[in-house]
Amino acid sequence: EAQASVDTACISTAPVFAGTAAGRDGAAKSHDSGWWAFMEHNRERPAGAKSSWADSAAWAAFLAGMAACGLIPTPQGWGLFNASVVGLVFLSIWLPDHGDTVLPFCSIIILPIVVFKSVAMGGWWSYSILLFVFVVIPFFDYVVGVDVGNQTREAQRELHSAFRFELLTLLVAPGILACLGYGAWLVNFGSLSCLELGGLSIGMGIITGVIGIVVGHELCHKASRLERAFGRLLLCAACYGHFYVEHTLGHHKDVATDEDPATSRY
Repeated sequence: EAQASVDTACISTAPVFAGTAAGRDGAAKSHDSGWWAFMEHNRERPAGAKSSWADSAAWAAFLAGMAACGLIPTPQGWGLFNASVVGLVFLSIWLPDHGDTVLPFCSIIILPIVVFKSVAMGGWWSYSILLFVFVVIPFFDYVVGVDVGNQTREAQRELHSAFRFELLTLLVAPGILACLGYGAWLVNFGSLSCLELGGLSIGMGIITGVIGIVVGHELCHKASRLERAFGRLLLCAACYGHFYVEHTLGHHKDVATDEDPATSRY
């Protein structure tokens, strides 16, 4: 299972780094007419470019600002909270990212912050996570656009074994469990109305689905037993534990055949 070739990569946990045409290693991605994007980033980035300490410091300050949003009092600062979150997301357009720092991926902490602040606001505001996920994020996804920069094959091999990325995915599991624990505490001791319980339930579903299932999917493809165990834990937290078995032993084995129910039909 820990060995792979181009022919067996779909059912193996080992990475495969395919070769590229001469002079194209690290070249920018080709434009795709199907991209839903207002702009493109990093097309002129030199192959092998790396983030500087200043770049990492900028992202660290960005994350600190996001975390600080959770400290804004509710309900007095509800308007300030929303303006700060939207402003920080907009600011991320100009933050440098060469793909070798783990900090931009940490911005996902904004989801649980919005969920729990919305529930603290109470009433119909408990459902504001739906507005954030299905309106605000798609809008900024379009405005921010597509990062067309690429790493060289050498850089990809280096980043694949970089512990900082592995550590972040492993930390997601205790983070999700902490969110579930706090959500359970709110249900029992938070004096929430039925309306607010509905908003909290939807919010917890988004946290475990958007963060938990995505990271759990990636971890269940890893060679390490620990990573695969954490991946299974994340999938189970979203009541989706069967995916661990079906996806790797079913979908990846039978993809693009009549045996795979997840493959679309022409």
